[in-house]
Order: sequence, then C-alpha cells, then structure tokens
Amino acid sequence: MTDRVSFCILAHGDAAMLRRLCGRLAPHPVHVHIDAKSTALSLDEVAAIPNVVTAISEVEVHWAHFSMVRAAFLLLKQAQRVTPDGHTLLLSGSCYPIVPVERLVQHLAHHKDEDLIQLIRVTPESQLHRLVARKWRMHPFLSTAMRTRFPLAAKADDFASRLHNAVTRRLGRDFVQEVGGRALHHGSSWWALSPASRDYLLDLWRRQPEWFAAFESVYAVDEVFVHTLLANGERQGHQVGPTRDLGLETIYDAPLHHVYHGNGRSVQDSPDTRETLRRSDKFFVRKVSSKDAPLLDWIDQRADDPQVASA
Repeated sequence: MTDRVSFCILAHGDAAMLRRLCGRLAPHPVHVHIDAKSTALSLDEVAAIPNVVTAISEVEVHWAHFSMVRAAFLLLKQAQRVTPDGHTLLLSGSCYPIVPVERLVQHLAHHKDEDLIQLIRVTPESQLHRLVARKWRMHPFLSTAMRTRFPLAAKADDFASRLHNAVTRRLGRDFVQEVGGRALHHGSSWWALSPASRDYLLDLWRRQPEWFAAFESVYAVDEVFVHTLLANGERQGHQVGPTRDLGLETIYDAPLHHVYHGNGRSVQDSPDTRETLRRSDKFFVRKVSSKDAPLLDWIDQRADDPQVASA
C-alpha cells in the first residue's frame, strides 16, 4: 500500500470506543491527544493500542476554546513527522468510519494536493458571525484542580464566566480588524488536510503572528481558526468541500461526516438512523460511543461486506 494517511484524534474518555475506532483506522498511523484533565484515559493504555504511534496529554482541553486548536496542532506536528507525504485527518474520539477506511484513502488519493474542508465566507449578516461578535471566555478562571476540590468555588467560577460573556456581548468587537482585515471563514472542526496545507499551517503556527491572539477569545474557534488561515493564505483555491452559508445549520453540511440532526450528545440507533447511514455518501458518523455497540456492530458488518467495500 503506497497511499497513507495520518489520523489525529482529540480524545477525552471512553477507552473502549477509542480502541475500537483506532482498530477500524488500521493499518494507518494514529496520533492521539488525551485531554490533560481527563481521568478516564491513561497514556499507557492509549499507547498500547497497536496502530497508535503517538499518545500525548499536554493540554487541558475546554469545549469550544482555543485549547482544542493547541492540541490539534501538537498532533499535526506528529503527522508531519510520520506521514510527510500523506493527508492528515482530524477526528474526535466520538467519530466512527461508516465505510471501509481504504475507500477514504482512495478518495483522498484523487485529491492529492487538496483539502477536504468547509471554507464558508462569513458576512456580518450571517448567523455565524456571532461566533466572533464578542470576546468570549470559554474556559474557567480557576484551575481544574481547584474546581474539583471546591465545588462552590466552581459554581462561582461559572457565574463569573457567564457575567464576562454578558458584558462583552454589550461591548462587541471588530474581529476582522483584530486579524488585520482577513476575511472570516467557518467550517466543520473535522477535516482532511493535504501535506502542503498542513506544512503551511505548521509554519505559520511556529511564527505565531500577533493577530493570532484575537482567536483566543472566539467561540467555537475550532470551527474558525484553520478555515480562516487557509482561506486567507498561500493555500487559497486548494479546498474541496461545501461553501454554502447555512447559518447555524452549517454543522450538518460537513465534508467528511454525517452529523446526526439535532447534533445531540449521541446518535440514536433506530431503523431510520441505519437507513440514513446506509444512504449516506459520507465517510464518518459523529457522536457515537461504546454504548452504541449494536449500531457500531452493524456499521462494521456493512463495511466488511465485500460488496460494500467495492461499491
């Protein structure tokens, strides 16, 4: 096999799900970042998964916060080292392939110098503009250790964050000015980058331009950062993916993933869900866990069916 890809996974918990996901991505190399505040996963058990090449836990990851970007870029560096000439895919620990992984690899081979990512231009009139319309605080003021030790202090901390966001909503901001007039773009957090785009982003990351600081206070920055950098940089025009601004419905138009409508905490296994996945032209499904074993077994049986694999 000459075509290789690297899979980068942001994981928080559910060791059984992570092992199952990595197994379905074999034999391709997998790089895993474990949320540093997680108590559900250990470096040793993740490193022991056969095709996991990298297991690190350096960043406390907070939902919708810039820490997600930091953890992702640590994984991008590892992918660059291990698979310099292959695509790099970013996944979460709750993603799962719904087709044979080699079908995905073949698809990427036909887009060798291109990225599979949404680059949606966000205008001030768009619903998506609210993501950068104020200076959000998406992580606690107190450390995780302090919040765990003192529950009342954690509640006060949460209130302080809500108060901060309420005040900054009234103040507003000019995000485009803060990033030097660059056009804001949005898209799914989960993408596939060509080697050239990955290398371009890592070079920019190493140089850390001053305008990067503006992204520290963006809501759901993982849906904005990479997208805005690619759309405004040297890699313009090398992207394949949806570009329609559907407002808040944009999350359901992801280039690689089927996103369960409602974007709930988990996919609901039902005949309708299975029929939707059977007809889907996507490669992954979002928000499944080891508790969804019957659905995952059904997905695996279909993916291992020679007729499905060759379809």
